[in-house]
Amino acid sequence: MTVLNELLAACRKGEIDNVRQVLTSHDIDKNQYPMLLEEAVLGGQLEIVKFLTSSKDLAYHADIHANKDIALVNACRANRLNIVQYLLTSPELSSHCNIHTLSDAPIREACISGYPELVQYLLDNYDLNINNNL
Repeated sequence: MTVLNELLAACRKGEIDNVRQVLTSHDIDKNQYPMLLEEAVLGGQLEIVKFLTSSKDLAYHADIHANKDIALVNACRANRLNIVQYLLTSPELSSHCNIHTLSDAPIREACISGYPELVQYLLDNYDLNINNNL
């Protein structure tokens, strides 16, 4: 198994110590960080999402806006409310994800996937023009 494959698996499983050790001791191409972020989001690993996006120990941070804010879309698709909240509101981030990315894909994915609590959170906290996009 390559270092990158081990790292991806550790991100998905929530193995923060392994993720920290590999990223601080190996030269991982910064272009791989969005993939690492995606694995952590899909695995529901908020601690790793935070580490990848804002740790002072890293030379690079995962760009939450990579691929048109796909991290937010995937968090909605996978019903990861805590990660959605982090990506949209955390003061640790220098900027937040765009709730309107890809024609309001986050709310659309939450609806299609059948996550009423997540849908309600998005409706209660963001100005979404759902009539045109759902």
